[in-house]
Amino acid sequence: MHGRVKVKTPAEQAEARKAERLKKSKWYTTTVEQIFTKRDSSELDGDLLRLTEELLRVNPDFATVWNARRKTLNHLIAKDRQASQAAASDCTDSPVPVSDTIISPPTGEAAPSDMGNSSNCQASSDAVTPTPSEQSPVSTGTAEAAACAEAATDDEPAAPATLTNDERLLPELALTVACLMVNPKSYGVWHHRTWVMDHLDNPRWGQEIDLCSKALSKDSRNFHCWDYRRFVSMRSTRPATDEVAFSTEKIKASYSNYSAWHNRSRLLPQIFPGSVGCGLNKEKMNEELEFAKNAMYTDPVDQSAFFYHRWLLGRGECQLGVRCLFVCRQSQQVVVVLNKPMNLLSGSACIEVDAEYEIAAWRTADPSSQVSTVLVCQLPTGLLSSSGSHMLTVEVTFRNESAAQLVHLDTDMPYACTHVVPASYNMFSSLAAPVDILQQELDSLVELLAINDEEGSKWALLTAVLLLQTLDPVAHRDQVRSYFAALQRIDSMRSGYYRDLSSRYYLQSVAQHVWQQQDPQQLWRCNQQLDVSNQSLYSLFHLDSYPWLHQLNISGNKLTSLNGCQVLIFLQELIADDNQITDIGYEVASLKCLSHLSLRNNGIVSVDERMKHFPRLQRLCLAGNPVAKDDCMAAIFSMVSSLEQLELE
Repeated sequence: MHGRVKVKTPAEQAEARKAERLKKSKWYTTTVEQIFTKRDSSELDGDLLRLTEELLRVNPDFATVWNARRKTLNHLIAKDRQASQAAASDCTDSPVPVSDTIISPPTGEAAPSDMGNSSNCQASSDAVTPTPSEQSPVSTGTAEAAACAEAATDDEPAAPATLTNDERLLPELALTVACLMVNPKSYGVWHHRTWVMDHLDNPRWGQEIDLCSKALSKDSRNFHCWDYRRFVSMRSTRPATDEVAFSTEKIKASYSNYSAWHNRSRLLPQIFPGSVGCGLNKEKMNEELEFAKNAMYTDPVDQSAFFYHRWLLGRGECQLGVRCLFVCRQSQQVVVVLNKPMNLLSGSACIEVDAEYEIAAWRTADPSSQVSTVLVCQLPTGLLSSSGSHMLTVEVTFRNESAAQLVHLDTDMPYACTHVVPASYNMFSSLAAPVDILQQELDSLVELLAINDEEGSKWALLTAVLLLQTLDPVAHRDQVRSYFAALQRIDSMRSGYYRDLSSRYYLQSVAQHVWQQQDPQQLWRCNQQLDVSNQSLYSLFHLDSYPWLHQLNISGNKLTSLNGCQVLIFLQELIADDNQITDIGYEVASLKCLSHLSLRNNGIVSVDERMKHFPRLQRLCLAGNPVAKDDCMAAIFSMVSSLEQLELE
């Protein structure tokens, strides 16, 4: 029809889009190949800069291309420096005027019209406007070519351009701004801008602060920009107090701005150093706790303020120490229990017996790992006499920390034990703040829980659990377990995590109670048996607190494996009835002293060659397991030569 615009059919439009995609894909693939070819052949020149710029304007997240660009820039800067030094040397030795020898770098080149997708970048409503020094997007490769052309005459070939360090690098700032318009959260772009600013001779830090402020006004949670802002503020002379004020402004605008809270945590210890909690002075600590408390009361569902509150209370770090030293005369073994894990491959341990250094074999209690809190030393046979007294000293070293402990093996005593944890000390403490502050914060959280419904109390409950466990895990045991039950109802998607954490905290309280109640020399005598049956345990933790244990009852729980038992190298009887265990794993196969193993009413479906690792097993109960229905008796007796009694029903 006359006078009507011809419109393509849907099929024609789809075909046109397909052709356009194929064209872009071909260009992209060809450009990448060209960049890699030039990089691999060390053709680090202006043409490579041009290719990388074109590609990065389309895809700013190509980290390998950014690396190639920085490598090229470093090469060209070094080349410029050598040329400048050579020119300066020629000027010193020659009467030729300097102006006739050195080519002045060009200024004010016009931007090429076909530069990437700059039109799309300019149209973006969230674009970050470049500063005046960044307005020209001319690449250093293009600038170099223009300088060569300007210097050339009809009678002479073009001389190579010599640019200063900043003339090479300033165009990179314009490039990164263009790339941030495509993706303002690109790791590669922010890293490249950091690298450029770190290598400029005359960086303008104030402009960078302004750029960050503008970017964060568009997206206040852009943690890439927050990281870059911290870098800029550290390099510049901007007062840290100004940055704290900026973070306060952003937090008050949105309490859920985790990046602003984090930035605050990085700045405050520099301005208000102290020894309370996270490293602040007490006055500032109380002020910040009140600030965090306001946020927690305003929006108890959001996690950001609770994380910051947790940081304020500090992490209970401890120096390497020997928690317990246990000696067995019969097996000629020494067990060392540390207060934190140690890698035996990168650490060391040594022992002295009666003031003489002994060469002995050390291993971890868990044969499957070289990282453990329990180290076992096998002394040479006969070193400990059958009845005499001995003084043993152990020293361990790991990551520039060392700890030593001694123990006295009395005459005619089969064992000796000592531990170094005072009765009033929480050996599982995870917070560093003083007790009065912890109690103050616990009271505030209890108040918050009272005025909020259960559905909005997840983070308050978790924080309260941490405080209760730190203050007194024994006295608050029932309260902690009730809070975990509430968390499983509120946040059923993470119920498995809460069950494991509840199991850990319960076993922590049991261990704390045992160690508080007994004299160090009598600890092993009074606690050779441990009964934690019917406690709804889903996992086993902190069994390394009982290296002397002979009997363990974990029946009636929800355990699916025996992981954790492997550290009990002197265990003789293990009762794990009425659980959900499906396999007799390596955990118990390493227990060489085990003589009685009861796994009644579990889910064990088969036994394998690992049964051969029980050299002293005399009684085995597998009644109520699927494996008991099979004719496995002969196979089990053939694998366990020491077995005297097997119960299958």
